[in-house]
Amino acid sequence: MTSFDFILTSFRLWSATAAAALRGLAVNDENKLKIVQEGGLEPLTLLTRSTDVEILREVLAAICNLSLSDENKYEIAKCGAVQPLVRHAQSEDMEVSRQACGALANLAEMNENRVKVRGAGTCRRSNRC
Repeated sequence: MTSFDFILTSFRLWSATAAAALRGLAVNDENKLKIVQEGGLEPLTLLTRSTDVEILREVLAAICNLSLSDENKYEIAKCGAVQPLVRHAQSEDMEVSRQACGALANLAEMNENRVKVRGAGTCRRSNRC
């Protein structure tokens, strides 16, 4: 194993573990707000670019949990998460797809976000949501 392989493996493990921790913390209403207020949303949104299914499952579950809070819905849409959520809603992995669809449905409960979700192509592209 090269140093680079070790770094990639470590990053993958760290990313999945960190996302799983945030997913678990985001079950609590107070934590949902704190995670977003303390800057936890940006790293989660960046991790939606991963091609690793395990990371995506945890990241999308965390975003879905965070999206249950009305206070967070606008912030999630504003941070650029809608496009990746739409893309992952079409995933071959049912858990990835389910979490992305759940987050999109939660975000679309706000009129302002409904326009962003619709504009991202959810109505045209995804039959799963």
